[in-house]
Amino acid sequence: MYFWNVNKLVEDLRLNKVSEVDFKNYYIASTIIIFFSYLALTLTPESSASEAWASFILQVGLLMSWMNAIFKVNGGEKGRDFLKRIIALYLPITLQSFALFIVIGVVLNVILPFFSSNLDEAAFKQFNIIKDLIFEVILSTYIYWRIYKAVKQINHPK
Repeated sequence: MYFWNVNKLVEDLRLNKVSEVDFKNYYIASTIIIFFSYLALTLTPESSASEAWASFILQVGLLMSWMNAIFKVNGGEKGRDFLKRIIALYLPITLQSFALFIVIGVVLNVILPFFSSNLDEAAFKQFNIIKDLIFEVILSTYIYWRIYKAVKQINHPK
């Protein structure tokens, strides 16, 4: 099992070297990450229903469009191991992406208050809501794009 080395995992997937036990373990590890995401959501201050719905609609749109694109690059109806590949790739790509985006998030949260210091409380709250939605969309898009590129590399090696 690879927790970080996406290139090696892509190579093993292309050569059918990932066992069923490995796929099961990738599924378990990936699901734990998803459960941590749910935990984080429950620990954050409550957001409004409109914020939650906006995030949900954006995420569903990204999921549908990227999964269709990944399905096509995997060979569509003639492709192999679509879900297994996504589940296996999700773990190392998400771990790498979270590490990168934590750094970016910390930097943004240090820099942005300087630009938003003259906003009143309501405008500052609205600014943070929009910033968080944009950050979510960019993070999700980045993860889907990395999975897309990895599946493409599996089916069309350089």
